Amino acid sequence: MVTAGLGGGERRRGPMERRLAVVAILMAIASPVHATRWNPAIELEAGAGQRTLDERQSPGETALRRPSMGFGVTAGSSPDARTALRAGVCFRRTITASRLDWASTPGFEYREVVRANELRLPVRLAWAPRGGRFAIEGGATGVYVLGATSEIEVDGTLFDGARPASPEAIIFMPFAGEQDVTDLMRRGNVAATLGVRWGAHFGGRATALSARYEHGLLNVTTATGHDERSRAVLVGASMYW
Repeated sequence: MVTAGLGGGERRRGPMERRLAVVAILMAIASPVHATRWNPAIELEAGAGQRTLDERQSPGETALRRPSMGFGVTAGSSPDARTALRAGVCFRRTITASRLDWASTPGFEYREVVRANELRLPVRLAWAPRGGRFAIEGGATGVYVLGATSEIEVDGTLFDGARPASPEAIIFMPFAGEQDVTDLMRRGNVAATLGVRWGAHFGGRATALSARYEHGLLNVTTATGHDERSRAVLVGASMYW
């Protein structure tokens, strides 16, 4: 009798348990979707970058800092979230320069300026230690060089000489002024980023200001005998909607 009574009670609770299970599943599905809703943002950045040279392969050559500017669109977690993941696509215009002084020829100076257009795919993770406006960022950026040009000066005068047609070429071609050197650049690269972000609301819209350091992981050129890595310090602004 007792066993039968317990069995009947379990059968009566069955529909309610099923309803509760369905509600629990729906809540489990809905909660992450709400928590990880991807908010798009427009990002602008400006700063300075340079190509760090391997002195063992480029003796006497000095890297110079030059401006870098870009813009793009990202999407990710709400900027108010304590942990936020963002990814997107950006365009950047970079200028890098180097100067070479020959010890054997005092006063002789060789300078090269490289201008490149890059497509960038940043992925960043931000963490707000106290859940406030201040956050620490870190991540990686994929880089694809759309095109690059080079301009050479010797003692302050544009160089009118010759350059190799390719990294391994023995045939030289004349040039003057700005020349296309896309074939001498590594088209794909990766950079690590680290920075800080400060968020606020202006006009009812979430915004953020950021400062980042970017460290290139691969040689930027395919030219034989050169090992050059990109470095950049940038400040940026983001507007979310």
